[in-house]
Amino acid sequence: MIKAELKYGEKTVRTLTLPESWDEMTAEQVRYIFEQYEKAVEGKLSLRQFEILIAYNLIGLKRGPSVRASRDADIVRNVSSLCEYVKFIYLNGADKTSIPQLSFRSIQNPLPRVIIGRSVLEGPATLCQDLTFGEFRNAAMALNQYFKSEDPAFLHECIVHLYRPRAAKPNKAGRMVKPAHAATMEKEIRTVAKMKPWQKNLIMLWFSSCIHYLQTGSLVLGGEDVELKKLFIDNEEPGSQPATWNDLLIQIARDGAIGNADEVDDAPLMTIILHMWSNYKENKRNERNLKKAKKD
Repeated sequence: MIKAELKYGEKTVRTLTLPESWDEMTAEQVRYIFEQYEKAVEGKLSLRQFEILIAYNLIGLKRGPSVRASRDADIVRNVSSLCEYVKFIYLNGADKTSIPQLSFRSIQNPLPRVIIGRSVLEGPATLCQDLTFGEFRNAAMALNQYFKSEDPAFLHECIVHLYRPRAAKPNKAGRMVKPAHAATMEKEIRTVAKMKPWQKNLIMLWFSSCIHYLQTGSLVLGGEDVELKKLFIDNEEPGSQPATWNDLLIQIARDGAIGNADEVDDAPLMTIILHMWSNYKENKRNERNLKKAKKD
C-alpha cells in the first residue's frame, strides 16, 4: 500500500491509503476497473474521468467522475496527484490504446462467477487450482489460438473450458461443474459470447497471468516447494521448439503412472504438476548418479 496526502495550501488535511499493485486490490475493485475501462473504450468516459473514478474507488470516496476545472487550485492538484497514483494499472502507459494489466502474485480469480441471462457459470479458483488438466489444457490452447488469430471464437472457446455450469457432484479436481462435451460446445460458445466485453478481457488477462505463473513461479504441493520454472523454461533444450500442452498430455500418458490420455485429462491440474516435479527430481538424481559412476 502507498500513502497519499490531500493538501489544502501547505496543510495536510487527510492521509489516504491506496493499493500500488493488483495484489493489494479486492476482487470488487478489480472488476470495477475493468467495467469502467469498457466505458472509456466506448467513449462514455474520458481517460481523465476514468482515472478519477478509479482513484476515488480505491480510496473509498463515493463521488462522480466529474471534477471540473475548479478555481480551487488545491482540488485540481489533489485530483491530479490521485490520478498519478493509479497509473500502475496500465499496460503501455496512459493513452487511448492502453489496457489494464493484471499482474498478480496470488492469482486470485477476481471474477469467480458470471451470470448470463439464466445461465450461471462457475469460474476457477485461485491459480486454477481446481481445474482438471484437460480443462486447463484446452483453455490454454484455445487462448493461444486467439492470440495468434485474434478470432474471438477462440477466446469464447477458452472461456467455455474455464467457466462451467454448476453440477451436483464434484469432478476429480473437486470443482462442482459439468464437464465440457463436444456435442454442447457450440451452444456454450454462443452463451459465452454474450458476456460483457470487460468480463471477457478480465478473464483473458487473469488466465494469461495464471499460465505465466504456472510456468515461472513456485508452489507448495504435497508439502514440497515446486519450482515451476525448472519444469518448463529451464528444462527446454536450446534452439528446440517448446513443448505444447498436448505434448505434455502424450508424455504423461505414455509413462502410464496416472493412466491413459483420458485419465490424465481428468486428473487435477495440481496432481499433474506434482507428478512432473517428481519426474524432474528423479531425472536429476539419475543424472547425478550417472556422472558419479563415470567418475568412479
